[in-house]
Amino acid sequence: MKIRIDPLDKQFSLYIRSRANWKCEKCGTQYTPPTAGLQCSHFVGRANQQTRYDDKNCSALCFHCHQYFTANPYEHTEWMRKKLGDKEFEALNRRANWRSGKIDKKLIKIWLMKELKLKEIKEKKEMCCGGKFVKKFCALHMGKAEKKKQGKKG
Repeated sequence: MKIRIDPLDKQFSLYIRSRANWKCEKCGTQYTPPTAGLQCSHFVGRANQQTRYDDKNCSALCFHCHQYFTANPYEHTEWMRKKLGDKEFEALNRRANWRSGKIDKKLIKIWLMKELKLKEIKEKKEMCCGGKFVKKFCALHMGKAEKKKQGKKG
């Protein structure tokens, strides 16, 4: 049975791939966004509502690596355990087996939009400030710093 992909799934997939900087987390192949070549892979399948939008449950994988892990679940398990660490891996499995009823998609959407916005802001600062989060080195932010100084003087 194929699971329907709704708009929230598409946004979540974008977040996971963006979080990985559009690079396959297994083989390291770099992609230029947007692309379907890099996929959001769920360790615990999307049918499990408790972990469907759990960012610890997902990895950005190229088509080849995604298919490889699907065909080799033991290796996928070992890779995820190494990626997350034993403690977080066990916590993910507990969440996957927790049956608490319906999930709140509105709340997930709010969280997801916040995470995407924070990532966008971070990327703009990196481009603008050469990776330094020191505002005084960036001409764009320097104007703001100068205004603050002038406001303190007056």
